Amino acid sequence: MKILIYGAGIQGSFLAHSLLKNKNNDVTMLARGQRKIDLETHGLVLSHELQKKKTHDSVNVISELVPDSFFDLIFVTMKYNDFNTVVEPLAANCSQTIIFVGNQMNAKKLEQKIMTQSPTAKTILFGFQNTGGTRKGVTFTILRFGKGNMKIHSMVEKMTIHKTLDEVFKQTQYTWKEEPQLDDWLKSHGVLIMIMNSLDYLFDNNSKKIRHSKDFLNAAAHAYHEVFTLLEAKGHAIVPRSQKWLFGHPTRAKRVLQLLYLTPVMNMAEGNFGEIAAIIETINELKTDVSLTTPNFDKLAKAAITRYQLSLSTHKS
Repeated sequence: MKILIYGAGIQGSFLAHSLLKNKNNDVTMLARGQRKIDLETHGLVLSHELQKKKTHDSVNVISELVPDSFFDLIFVTMKYNDFNTVVEPLAANCSQTIIFVGNQMNAKKLEQKIMTQSPTAKTILFGFQNTGGTRKGVTFTILRFGKGNMKIHSMVEKMTIHKTLDEVFKQTQYTWKEEPQLDDWLKSHGVLIMIMNSLDYLFDNNSKKIRHSKDFLNAAAHAYHEVFTLLEAKGHAIVPRSQKWLFGHPTRAKRVLQLLYLTPVMNMAEGNFGEIAAIIETINELKTDVSLTTPNFDKLAKAAITRYQLSLSTHKS
């Protein structure tokens, strides 16, 4: 089975490592710049934080997806704000099955863009892999629980690639499952991480400062209720239901956040505020045709976006 991992960050690197365990898989990673050089020179080097082990794999590497390069399956592992940048090469490529893996707030719109531009029919699915991590030099430190897993679903039609997925994940100990409510799950998850990452960004990932930031911690706790209400007003369920129970009531949400920021797990994964800014933008777009106010979300988002824009202008100068 010829498989392309389009994106060589933390998500793509762990997925490639897992798929390489099946010797029938011919795995290729698409990477550019220094990451491509590192993969070609040192191979795929991962440090598994909780498992206390290090792995090294050899993997094929390309820097460009050309139209006539066929793969049985393409996994696109990128940040939410980067998916639109790869629509054109994916649409032009002759491969027929593509799975977008990662945070996603508007899956149907992304799928429509590819289908509109593609000269051939394609099967587009979406997935989410529960891994995080950090990078230091050529080594990616992976934070994961268990052997690895992915939720997958199609947004517009019945899934028809169950046998293909079973085949590629055979002998890998990595599991996948069909999640019929994946669109709602992805939106709910996007809200979950957006609020936490906004706090992280405002306070430079200082958990102690976040716990003692009465003003913004209160805003974050109330923001969950506001944005969950917005999603439900647009016809989306909060999935899983436990997420709404934990974060849907401001008093409980504040307590949960305080407890989370006492744990070391909150510092074990790298974030990218460009992705969070894109999620905030999508949430603001959802507000355009509903009569709901979100003052706490607005306050938190405005403060984080203002700081982000300042950092971009400083970097350019």
